[in-house]
Order: sequence, then C-alpha cells, then structure tokens
Amino acid sequence: MQLTNEILADGVFEGEKPTRQIVNARKLAWASAGYLALMVTGLFLLHTKGWLDVGCAFLLLAAVSVVAVLMPLRQLGLLGAGGKASYSWKPIAMENWRCGRWLLGSAILYPLSNQVQTYLAAMLGLRAPGVLRAMQIPAQVMTQIITATALLMLPPMTQEFGEGRTGKLREMAVLCTPVLTAIALGYFATLEIFAKPAGHIFYGGKFAAYAGLIPILALFPLFPTFGTGFSRGLRAAQKPQYDLIANAVAAPLGILTALAFIRLWGVRGAALSLAASAAVVGAVLFWMFFWSQKRGG
Repeated sequence: MQLTNEILADGVFEGEKPTRQIVNARKLAWASAGYLALMVTGLFLLHTKGWLDVGCAFLLLAAVSVVAVLMPLRQLGLLGAGGKASYSWKPIAMENWRCGRWLLGSAILYPLSNQVQTYLAAMLGLRAPGVLRAMQIPAQVMTQIITATALLMLPPMTQEFGEGRTGKLREMAVLCTPVLTAIALGYFATLEIFAKPAGHIFYGGKFAAYAGLIPILALFPLFPTFGTGFSRGLRAAQKPQYDLIANAVAAPLGILTALAFIRLWGVRGAALSLAASAAVVGAVLFWMFFWSQKRGG
C-alpha cells in the first residue's frame, strides 16, 4: 500500500511531459482513511470469529491494500466507467516502473540497515534479541508519523516540479525538513525524560532493565528526518535513484556496525548500530539533494 501510494503520488507521466492531473494529498488521504477503516473492521471481525492469527492478519493486510489502492486508480481515470480510462495503462506502467524499480531496490536494501541487527544479535548468541525488537515499538510510532507526514508532501512537490518551479520545490524540501526534525526531536526528548515510565506503560515493567534502550532507539526515527524532506524532493523531481544510493551506503554500514557494536556492548550496541545506520541515510540524502541541485537539479 505505502509503496504504491508513493509511486502514484509522484504523479502520472506520459512520455517526458507530466500531465496536469496529479494524485493530490486529499485523494491519498481518503485512500489511507479507507485502508484504516477496512483494517480495523476486518481485525474486529476476525477477532469475534476467533480466526485472528498471524496468517489471517497478513491475508487481511494484502486484501485491504488491494481495495485501498483501487481508489486513487479510479480517481486517475484508470478504472473509469465503461472501462474507458483517461490515460492508457502502458505508458503509466512503464513510467511507474522507471521510478518504482529504484524504490524496490531500496526496499530490498532497507532491512540490511535496520533489521539485520536483530538477526545478528541472535546469531552471535545474544540473549535478548527479542527484547531489542520489542523496545523498538515506541520508536516505530514516530517512524510511521514521519513517513505518513512526508508522504503528504509528495503531491505538491511533484506539482511544482511538473510546472517547472524547481526553486519552489527546493524551498518546500528545505522547509519540510526542520518541521519533521522538530517533531522527531520532541518525541526523542520525551522518551529520554520518561524512558522508565514509558517502559512500564508499554511492557508492564517486564523489561525495566532495558529501559535505557528506548531513547537510543528513538534516534532511529530522528536521524533520517534530516534527509526525509530532501528525499521527497528528489522523488518529486523524478530522481528516486538517490534513495537507493542512500540505502546502498547504509546497508553495509549496518552490518559492520552491528557486528562490531554487538560484540562490544551487547544489545545496547545493536541499538547504537540502528541509530548509526539511520544517521547515514539522513546525511547521504541531505548531501545528494544539494549536490543534484548544483548539477542543475
């Protein structure tokens, strides 16, 4: 669902000239709202029937995603009445693949920078790899908020690019970054101050000995926000390959730092490795945005 929305949010292109019709934030918001409503309803029905397990949850996720994606496709005219679409499927599919292949590559590399730590912790004999995964839940809340907020910036950025206002696009990317960073920084500060109470609220005091991991793992959504606005700006400018480059740089670093830090500091080292990988992604995207602008952007 998220990958499809990001590709659709980049705009509809035929050949080299972007059309005037772009999937705007309101349309994507309605699709997301529908997705949420269907997911909550589906989970409730599965629970009442006694069918709620991991397998059924994943099947529900897949089915609801398909339904939710149909909404922006219909608004694009691809599912128009009588089967007559405003745009032909072939050029749109080719253009989406031109952009989407880079996002697919990023999705493959992404786990090597932010999930490999848990698996390496288990392979290296660390006793608490499950604890590391559990302690990431508070940080994941902010990760989802930042991702959703940044996604809403794609349609207006794409429109600015499509109408040739690259200066305005750059301005939006620059303004978006401090706002997102301030939100993530405030969340990090809150978890830093209230780490122990938060651990008690989330886990009932079960992982009290690991409460110090909560603010460290909160660095994971904080550091990438330095590059989030610029990442969306690059995608809006039809340069998603830079996202792949950032993840290609962070992936080996994630593996190397995980191996080194886990041996030095155990589960705390795994958390620090996650933060380091996130910082690299943010820094690379920040640098590449301005580098691409200097090259004529």
